[in-house]
Amino acid sequence: MTFLGKVTARNLFRYKGRMLMTIFGISGCVALLLFGFAIRDSVAELRTGQYSDTDRYDLMAVCTSDRQDDLRSYLDASGEIADFLEVEVSSAKLRQEGEITAQIVVVPDGASLSDYIALTDLAGAPRTLRTGDVYVTRNAGEVLGFSGGDTVVCQLPDLKTANLPVTALVQNYLGNFIYLSASTYEQYFGTFEPNGMLAHFSDRCQGLAAQKAFGEALKKRDGMLSVTVNAVLADSFSATFRLMNAVVSIIIVMSAALAFVVLFTLQTTNISERVRELATIKVLGFYDREVHQYINRETWLLTGIGIVLGLPAGWGFAQTIRIILRLPSIYLAVHLHAVSYVIAAGLTVLFAVLVQGLTDRTLDRIEPAAALKSVE
Repeated sequence: MTFLGKVTARNLFRYKGRMLMTIFGISGCVALLLFGFAIRDSVAELRTGQYSDTDRYDLMAVCTSDRQDDLRSYLDASGEIADFLEVEVSSAKLRQEGEITAQIVVVPDGASLSDYIALTDLAGAPRTLRTGDVYVTRNAGEVLGFSGGDTVVCQLPDLKTANLPVTALVQNYLGNFIYLSASTYEQYFGTFEPNGMLAHFSDRCQGLAAQKAFGEALKKRDGMLSVTVNAVLADSFSATFRLMNAVVSIIIVMSAALAFVVLFTLQTTNISERVRELATIKVLGFYDREVHQYINRETWLLTGIGIVLGLPAGWGFAQTIRIILRLPSIYLAVHLHAVSYVIAAGLTVLFAVLVQGLTDRTLDRIEPAAALKSVE
């Protein structure tokens, strides 16, 4: 080790309390920064995961059963629908260790659901809806405490009740859903009666304004119960969570400010408590640059250790988001993009540089004669 290296090691272990305060202070600030970035990244991924990766349809229309033929004819003749899939949609109550509301989507036997809704298990593997399969979305399983292979009680609005054997839990972020084939539904609840459509818009109906207008016109037709345009929902989601993004920005800014304050306070305290020591090494012939290194090497080493400890601590802290924000109809998958780690570490390094620039001036202003004459 060089002389300055030996001195740095000696000073670090000489002032153990300050060393631990700096390490834990920096790691705490980095963890808090990552927590803010985790909320931002998770909300951003929530929109993509629901409205692009999971829901692949452009339009979901639900009507009374007696108006299904009229709905089919209207979509066929409109010229603005490229393709559609007839389904039965109804609400239900799921019971296990509690009760939640879910939506049942019943698909005709042999029809492919993957073009309209992606069924993906918790390991990320795609699933195909076959006869006998019962797929339930992940959040319902976590809220009620069941998983694939378990049996859950399902009750329809007409009070028909059945014990459904869950084939597997599938990914979904907003809402709770149950997916069945027509023959499986008839096995437990009775006759399959389509009352809705999942559809894709044609090239004639592209863009948010055009799709929204089509949806509004469809709502006005007799017998329509609900009309959902995927693009409109995605746009509404972005608007709704804009306020959350503002709150997250405040968390990030305050965390960054806290990191700066922690570094500055500990650095100035370190200098003020060692004025006579610093005056002595100036008398011994240390240049200003060497005096700066004498103090700053300690700060850089402790800052680096704080960052290294703070990044995994921030990841662990971020995993609590799903527990803190555990809602009956929202599954918030925690995401932390690689760039978030880089920004959190980079901001801490930037503040360390700023603090170094400020405290170097303090070191330059130390007068050896006056400092050594002062009474401790």
